[in-house]
Amino acid sequence: MPRSLRALLLGSIALALLYLAVHVREPLRLNVGDAWADADVLAAVTGDISGGNPAAAGDDLREVGPPTATGYRYVVARPLVVIVDRAIGRLGIGGLGALRLVGLAWSVLGLVLWFAYLRRLFTARTALLATALVATSLLWILYADSLHEAPLAQLGGFLALWGLVRTIETGGWRHRAAVVVGACISWLTSADFVVVLPIAALATIYLKAGNPFARANRRLVAIFALGCALAVVGNGLWVVRVVGWQGLGAELRVALAPGAGAFAVVPTLIRRLTLVFTPLVWVTCAVHAIRAIRAPDLGAAIRGTAAWLLAGGLASLALAGPLAGARMLGAQALLPFYALGTARVLEEMLDGSVPLRRSAIAWLVAAPLWSAYVLVAQPRSVLAPADVARTSAYLAASDHNDFVLSNLPADGPLWAAFRRHAVAALDDKDATTAPRKVMAIFDRTGADVVHAIVFTDPGSRAIDRSMWQLAAARRAWAATGWPQVNRGKTAEIVRDYDDRVRKNLAAAGATRVLALGNFAIYRIERAAVVARLAGRAATTPRIDFASVEAQHHELSGWGEPTAPASREDGAARSEILGMKRCRAARCATVRTLRGLDVPDAPLAPAAQLVIRADPPCDQRLTIALGRPGVARISVAGFTSDLLAGTALTTQVPARALTPGLNTVTIESVTPAPPGPRLQVVAIEVLPICAP
Repeated sequence: MPRSLRALLLGSIALALLYLAVHVREPLRLNVGDAWADADVLAAVTGDISGGNPAAAGDDLREVGPPTATGYRYVVARPLVVIVDRAIGRLGIGGLGALRLVGLAWSVLGLVLWFAYLRRLFTARTALLATALVATSLLWILYADSLHEAPLAQLGGFLALWGLVRTIETGGWRHRAAVVVGACISWLTSADFVVVLPIAALATIYLKAGNPFARANRRLVAIFALGCALAVVGNGLWVVRVVGWQGLGAELRVALAPGAGAFAVVPTLIRRLTLVFTPLVWVTCAVHAIRAIRAPDLGAAIRGTAAWLLAGGLASLALAGPLAGARMLGAQALLPFYALGTARVLEEMLDGSVPLRRSAIAWLVAAPLWSAYVLVAQPRSVLAPADVARTSAYLAASDHNDFVLSNLPADGPLWAAFRRHAVAALDDKDATTAPRKVMAIFDRTGADVVHAIVFTDPGSRAIDRSMWQLAAARRAWAATGWPQVNRGKTAEIVRDYDDRVRKNLAAAGATRVLALGNFAIYRIERAAVVARLAGRAATTPRIDFASVEAQHHELSGWGEPTAPASREDGAARSEILGMKRCRAARCATVRTLRGLDVPDAPLAPAAQLVIRADPPCDQRLTIALGRPGVARISVAGFTSDLLAGTALTTQVPARALTPGLNTVTIESVTPAPPGPRLQVVAIEVLPICAP
């Protein structure tokens, strides 16, 4: 290999490592790598529950099912990373920068093993070319210092392949152990290599020792299979520990079922693979696909191409289904193909004519320049330590919830920084619905005040998990696939979303209490929301639920007015659909497959409305129903006895009322049939004042 080529390759690797070393002490990132999962692992290392902590895994893994784009699952579902990082944290290496250095060390060791594997399977030039292509790929640079799965998953896979080659050469026990340990680590850490790694192992045996299923080579397959089996057993025991044996069966069915909707993510994946592997990756794909198709047999295709890695990577993405669109890291299944496949194409070009050699050198220069362009062009968005400290101090004094509203879909950094879960900020196009939806949040959590952390820079959302939630429904594939390249479209989508969030906050009566570097804090009070909902509610002796005026009194739990089937059944009425209500002073949020949930706030067959009590005398309430029912009526500290029939009447004492607006709760206890849903026609309010 010419010295100039070696210098180019080694220099590009050195520059990539230098870039990573410079940024290793960066604060919590918002739009680089796997920001959400990294922050979650950081929280787990500190020992906080609900942040991915294995000791509190039941809080996260409450249900069995596949990971989703909005749910909380894949951090705790593959626990090896968290366990390793917590062990490192016990050694006093628990800071963010230190953990990133550990992740970078795993990644560099993985590079060394990748080089050693390919050098023994092919040539030293192939190995160096492929190693440089890995190290300068945007995908590897973005995740090389990750706290989550990428470094360990790649390290385990490359360790298994290197150990397999050395086992074929020497038969040594330490190399056999490397195969078992490497395969187990990779499978325990990430699902992205579950297909690729076995295919690579079989191809390695074929290239190095012949048919992998020949009698002499079956022991090699068995050694590799042992590592995979240990990973399956280990992960199964983890699932049993959290959700029990019944949950294990459901979990296995999920794991074995191909992901649905894989074709829906193809437009995103085309752009994403172009982004993380350079546009030239399609040349590599075309060359190896055509050669594999034209190969006379399978053996020739394995020997002459890297299509076996391409097939495994594509299968992994297909099995991931829609989650492949929400996770850029899923593209790591194709990283070995990109590196080895491109290296083999470049080798042929370097051995060819002068124009081909020059083209190969240009390719090797363009690949790292592409990554550098993307990294430099997109500003890195972080949570500044000073802003975090100021916000934490304010929330500690003014907020007693375990959640905040936020317009940051990739919300892991909020838990790591502020120890609060994030509820998606309201962004309805019709902002008039915001007060009722905020009331539903108050009801579910028992809070009287909630805060919103609203980010102001579009770049903070320019990351896979955030853009998939914001842009996929709009089919804005340029934003879901390569937000770092098409920054204009990404910023347009984020600004449109932020505008809706701000309008909804204004409609709910939110006030800005802090303005910081790239985010602001808003405060929303229950009293202000009730006042906005019932601001036009007048003192009236009758609320007719067929009228528009009823909407000024309704809070939570009401359906739209409907007309009865026939006139003989009476007037139009509104049905009580129910509301999720916290019955304690405050209810905790937990993380589930679908997102945040409040398990202590089940759906209750109840609804709320407001009435004006002027003057604050006793008030006789009569609720006219469209069909017989049984219910209780409560106002503040007063709760009526069970009331039955089509006219439910109770007298609310003045001590339970305040001048002005009062919240009335109607809770059905009607047995089936007809069921708990009351059909309310009207409510009459009659003051009973002492003479």
